[in-house]
Amino acid sequence: MITSDLDNEIRNFSQGKPIERKYIKFSELDCPSLETYVASLLRSISLEFLLEIVFTVLNELLVNAFKANVKRVYFEKIGKNIFDKQDYKEGITNFRDEFGDIHSGLLTAVEQSNYRIQLKISNEKDKIRFWVSNNAPMVEEEIERINVRLISASKVKNLTEAYQDNLDSYESSGLGLVLVQLLLRNSGITENHFSINSENNITTAYFEIPKEIIPLEMKEKIRSILFDGVEGLPPFPQNVTKLLSIVNNKNSTIQKISSEIEKDPGITIEVIKISNSPLFQLQGQISNVSDAIKRIGLRNIEKILYAAGARKVFPMNNHRVKEIWKHASLTAFISIHLSSMRNPKARKELCSIGGLLHDLGRMVLVTLDRYLIELINNLREDRLMNHSSFIEEITLGANHTEIGLILAKKWNFPEELKEIISNHHRPWNANQSFIAECETVYVADIMANLHRKKTNFAIIDPKILEKFSIQSLEQLNEISENLSMKFSKVNVEEENEKED
Repeated sequence: MITSDLDNEIRNFSQGKPIERKYIKFSELDCPSLETYVASLLRSISLEFLLEIVFTVLNELLVNAFKANVKRVYFEKIGKNIFDKQDYKEGITNFRDEFGDIHSGLLTAVEQSNYRIQLKISNEKDKIRFWVSNNAPMVEEEIERINVRLISASKVKNLTEAYQDNLDSYESSGLGLVLVQLLLRNSGITENHFSINSENNITTAYFEIPKEIIPLEMKEKIRSILFDGVEGLPPFPQNVTKLLSIVNNKNSTIQKISSEIEKDPGITIEVIKISNSPLFQLQGQISNVSDAIKRIGLRNIEKILYAAGARKVFPMNNHRVKEIWKHASLTAFISIHLSSMRNPKARKELCSIGGLLHDLGRMVLVTLDRYLIELINNLREDRLMNHSSFIEEITLGANHTEIGLILAKKWNFPEELKEIISNHHRPWNANQSFIAECETVYVADIMANLHRKKTNFAIIDPKILEKFSIQSLEQLNEISENLSMKFSKVNVEEENEKED
């Protein structure tokens, strides 16, 4: 499908118009294009976090529909009536092997047949609806087996139990529909949002995903508790705020800035340490703040100050906070390098500071007072939440970017940092004045997550990647690995210097 057609589909979908796609066949070879397609649709309505569940379910249903069509072609090929119980019993015995050996001629037969698959998706006010249909009615044996699977899915708790209950050498393992049901249920979507029906020679698998999985009233209570948690945090350190004001004052001299920094021993040590780090790769050791400022520049001083202020608030002995800082530092490092790759270029100093601070909201979430966590747990009926993983868009509706923005406002951060913090996952929503920096941190964050194996290439907006001349996952991985290695090397050299 050419890009303009896809753009039209995305536009129609985002405007609430149903869209359709037809398939003659569907196999694992079609999975990448399906994933990219679904990601484009979900991204257009800012629900890209649903990609994993939607893609997994659609993939399973499309494979099932294709298999049903192949089965009918196979029965026609061997001269048996699929609706005859005895013929079905005899014919299905060898079907599994034939389906696995699809190049045996069945694929050509399917292409020459009238059997087709249709995917329909509808974006509605409060939910997204999905239909996967094939133009063949189910036979009685298929209906019975599907009902058994659905009943089984309602009883099992995990895939291990599902496998033990559904092991079936007669036709297939029977895990597909059980997997679908488990996946939907574990995402907070009940069984009544999924169905399979056969009517008027059409078999349709249907499921829907509510945009609000938990009741609005409950979600608002949870949001209120979280925002109270933000309000309970200390203000941004006054001495750091004062230093930032001095640094950003055009009339401030290096001597004045140096004398103010020297009043804080911790910041003084950090400034001198960074000026002597391998990051600047210059000869000669520096021992005073004034020379350090001249070497690293005022924008880097600003970055150091923001980091120092945040570290004073968030406990660095918390291992989750340490992990977030490590990720943020890598994101900042990558952002500096990416800023020169974007056309037109982004402001590297702003990208660096934004990259360092983009996940402030996550720090809030992992350091919430346990009393607040218990309040949230008491509001939830499933009680499946833990200290950090329960704070997700799909179950909460208040994500870490929103919480980070609230904290940035509380701390009187400048507008450009607020934009990066709130839009580093969705830069297309950013103010045009800062969109270059938001897009840079967006890609840098993705690269840093690739390093941790915690992202999916399909959810990345390809139009943004094009601005960095990145055309493929391989290229993205290569750049990410190179920059991650450079970052690690700098860190190792800094640690070695500390030991010396």
